[in-house]
Amino acid sequence: MIINGWKSIAVGGLFEDMPDFEYARWAAQGYREAFHARQPIFEEVSAAVRILRRGRLLLTYRRMILPVGGGKHPSRLLGATLDQRVTALASG
Repeated sequence: MIINGWKSIAVGGLFEDMPDFEYARWAAQGYREAFHARQPIFEEVSAAVRILRRGRLLLTYRRMILPVGGGKHPSRLLGATLDQRVTALASG
Protein backbone atom coordinates (compact mmCIF):
# COMPACT_ATOMS: atom_id res chain seq x y z
CA MET A 1 0.00 0.00 0.00
CA ILE A 2 1.37 3.42 -0.91
CA ILE A 3 1.26 6.08 1.80
CA ASN A 4 -1.25 8.14 -0.23
CA GLY A 5 -3.37 5.00 -0.39
CA TRP A 6 -3.48 4.89 3.41
CA LYS A 7 -4.35 8.60 3.65
CA SER A 8 -7.25 8.09 1.25
CA ILE A 9 -8.85 5.45 3.52
CA ALA A 10 -7.62 6.69 6.93
CA VAL A 11 -10.81 8.51 7.94
CA GLY A 12 -13.16 5.82 9.15
CA GLY A 13 -10.57 3.09 8.60
CA LEU A 14 -8.98 0.77 11.14
CA PHE A 15 -5.61 1.47 12.71
CA GLU A 16 -4.58 -2.05 11.79
CA ASP A 17 -4.97 -1.15 8.10
CA MET A 18 -2.02 1.24 8.33
CA PRO A 19 0.98 0.29 6.21
CA ASP A 20 3.03 -0.73 9.32
CA PHE A 21 0.92 -3.17 11.36
CA GLU A 22 3.18 -3.14 14.46
CA TYR A 23 3.11 0.65 14.68
CA ALA A 24 -0.65 0.65 14.06
CA ARG A 25 -1.22 -1.81 16.89
CA TRP A 26 0.84 0.37 19.25
CA ALA A 27 -0.91 3.59 18.14
CA ALA A 28 -4.36 2.08 18.63
CA GLN A 29 -3.49 1.11 22.20
CA GLY A 30 -3.50 4.77 23.27
CA TYR A 31 -7.12 5.10 22.19
CA ARG A 32 -8.05 1.96 24.08
CA GLU A 33 -6.35 3.30 27.22
CA ALA A 34 -8.15 6.65 26.98
CA PHE A 35 -11.45 4.84 26.49
CA HIS A 36 -11.07 2.48 29.46
CA ALA A 37 -9.52 5.03 31.84
CA ARG A 38 -11.87 7.83 30.71
CA GLN A 39 -8.87 10.14 30.92
CA PRO A 40 -7.15 12.25 28.27
CA ILE A 41 -3.77 11.13 26.99
CA PHE A 42 -1.02 13.53 25.96
CA GLU A 43 2.14 11.99 24.47
CA GLU A 44 5.39 12.90 22.78
CA VAL A 45 5.93 10.13 20.21
CA SER A 46 9.03 8.97 18.40
CA ALA A 47 8.46 5.81 16.34
CA ALA A 48 10.32 4.00 13.59
CA VAL A 49 7.98 2.63 10.93
CA ARG A 50 8.48 0.59 7.80
CA ILE A 51 6.53 1.66 4.71
CA LEU A 52 6.62 -0.24 1.43
CA ARG A 53 8.24 1.80 -1.34
CA ARG A 54 9.34 4.43 1.21
CA GLY A 55 11.57 2.33 3.49
CA ARG A 56 12.12 3.03 7.17
CA LEU A 57 10.88 6.35 8.51
CA LEU A 58 11.16 8.05 11.88
CA LEU A 59 7.91 9.71 12.96
CA THR A 60 8.06 12.30 15.73
CA TYR A 61 4.94 14.10 16.89
CA ARG A 62 2.77 15.08 19.82
CA ARG A 63 -0.63 13.48 20.13
CA MET A 64 -3.61 13.97 22.34
CA ILE A 65 -6.58 11.67 22.78
CA LEU A 66 -9.64 13.07 24.53
CA PRO A 67 -12.57 10.95 25.69
CA VAL A 68 -15.85 12.74 24.98
CA GLY A 69 -19.21 11.99 26.60
CA GLY A 70 -20.34 10.77 29.98
CA GLY A 71 -21.49 7.48 31.35
CA LYS A 72 -19.44 4.40 32.12
CA HIS A 73 -17.41 4.85 28.91
CA PRO A 74 -17.02 7.82 26.59
CA SER A 75 -19.25 7.85 23.53
CA ARG A 76 -16.42 9.20 21.32
CA LEU A 77 -12.67 9.66 21.29
CA LEU A 78 -11.15 12.77 19.76
CA GLY A 79 -7.54 12.46 18.62
CA ALA A 80 -5.14 15.03 17.22
CA THR A 81 -1.56 14.81 15.98
CA LEU A 82 0.53 17.96 16.25
CA ASP A 83 3.97 19.01 14.98
CA GLN A 84 4.57 15.79 13.02
CA ARG A 85 7.98 15.35 11.43
CA VAL A 86 8.95 12.48 9.14
CA THR A 87 12.62 11.60 8.64
CA ALA A 88 13.94 8.92 6.30
CA LEU A 89 16.17 6.39 8.07
CA ALA A 90 19.08 4.60 6.47
CA SER A 91 18.40 1.03 5.35
CA GLY A 92 20.14 -1.82 7.06
